[in-house]
Amino acid sequence: MSGRAFFEEALNNWKNLALKGIDAGEREKCDVPSDVKRVIVAGMGGSGIVGDFLSDLSSYYSFPFEIVAIKEDFLPFKVDREDLVLLVSYSGNTIETLSVYRQVEPLKNWVAITSGGELFSKAISSGGCVIRLTEGLFPRLDLPEILFSIASFLGSRFGLHVFSRQALRSSLSIFDTDYSSEAKNLAEHVNGTVPLFIVSRPYISVAVRMKNDLAENSKVFSNIEVIPEALHNTIEALPSIRDPFRIFIVKGKYTENNIFVSSFIDLLNKNMDEIWLKGESILQELLYGYKLSTLVSLEVSSMEEVDPYKTEMIDRYKKILKNKLEASEHQTYPAES
Repeated sequence: MSGRAFFEEALNNWKNLALKGIDAGEREKCDVPSDVKRVIVAGMGGSGIVGDFLSDLSSYYSFPFEIVAIKEDFLPFKVDREDLVLLVSYSGNTIETLSVYRQVEPLKNWVAITSGGELFSKAISSGGCVIRLTEGLFPRLDLPEILFSIASFLGSRFGLHVFSRQALRSSLSIFDTDYSSEAKNLAEHVNGTVPLFIVSRPYISVAVRMKNDLAENSKVFSNIEVIPEALHNTIEALPSIRDPFRIFIVKGKYTENNIFVSSFIDLLNKNMDEIWLKGESILQELLYGYKLSTLVSLEVSSMEEVDPYKTEMIDRYKKILKNKLEASEHQTYPAES
């Protein structure tokens, strides 16, 4: 099976993976604080986008806790009993996430989300809570199960309406959308360029997903600028932007009346491609964007004749890092004073 065929087969199973995630999140009866003030999501790459996803939704819905996304090898702040730490590592062997695990393990106010590996074995042996994911995929392909297991878990524990079983299941109809025409059209605009994604809340995670998919699957570099911050710096450089850079602005129903987005468009007065997210809710728009992103990256990978399955530089990084850690026995998180 070719790399693209493997990806397409997994994409066709996204609805089933999401349903498995809903069941898994509800099933785990974890002993977590009832008065959580902060949910810390620690993860890297395809696992780390969970924090961006939750941050986007929390910017619109009134969650009873703050969302903090961590994509590092340690938490740069003190964790207390009113925190809940979500340790997300699809493989269970992500060195950075294992480092965070060692930092927070004694407190026991954490949940591990993984398909196996060292994180799974350590969490089980310590008596911690684990949400088990399907084995044999990539984190970027098991995205619906990862997202929905965590959403279902939070929804059932904290009474979040947006993450109720009914709301999550009804959102899955967006995966039945015909993406083919839009994916091919967008891929044609992306191919041969350096895409610059302009985005604002609540769609930042879609731009992050697009940047990461293009890098991992298509080997294409891109970048992200967030509104309104970009209006205080980057906007000065954009009038002189030239090929191969190309501007794409991510839009949805929740940016239609955003005065910062409209100010950006008026101010730049420059042709740019629009990526419209479809859906009846923010949740559906985000899911639409994630699947569209993967399909676009597969189209570009075919145009560039690269294998989306292979991530040679990432694999080399992991080997180099492992060797350095073994050689120095370096502790990857700061010791507490």
